[in-house]
Amino acid sequence: MGLQRSVIFLAATLVLGACSTPGNSPSDASSPTDRATATEATSHTSSTPNATTPAESGTPTVPSATPEPSDNEGDAERYAAAVPAFKEYWTVINETYAAGGAPQATDRMRETMTGQMLTFWETAFADWSERGRRYEGSNVVTGATVDGVVLAADSGQATVRFCVDMSATRAFEANDDPLKKDGNFQEGVALLEWVDGRWKVSGFTPESGVVPSC
Repeated sequence: MGLQRSVIFLAATLVLGACSTPGNSPSDASSPTDRATATEATSHTSSTPNATTPAESGTPTVPSATPEPSDNEGDAERYAAAVPAFKEYWTVINETYAAGGAPQATDRMRETMTGQMLTFWETAFADWSERGRRYEGSNVVTGATVDGVVLAADSGQATVRFCVDMSATRAFEANDDPLKKDGNFQEGVALLEWVDGRWKVSGFTPESGVVPSC
């Protein structure tokens, strides 16, 4: 289908434990695990969400590890805010699934997601709502640490290494048929962008995915 493969594809597995409907085609936006959309990390100098054009086979740009935050008080605060922002992103996913999806991006989604990640979830949750699917349980971030941060005056990039426990989640079609679940845990590295004065999740590196445990 000419779909580009990069970090947003990995967002597709960061759902509920990767639940999907058997037999769906890769283009079926209702099944986030089947949708291989793409992006790459945006430049840390960008002042707009996900301003870069996705590369056909590009590797996400990952900020170099930063052992300690800057001595600048504002930079230190931004460094410290990356992990809470990542956890808030998952809270919003849980809330939106529990609400039965959303016909369009909510304010909470816009506060925690950016670029093609926001577009992906906007499409997935709209389809979820339209199909009347049901979601039970919550994804729980059991571990999250800052891997690296690159900051500019009004922009920035951060990476957060994480583990998410999805073992207590289930999803169902409107007729109560269960949706397939591919795994119980996710781990990897999330990409965040500093946009509108806050961190927002923009994607995941290729190493991220479903694991037996983490």
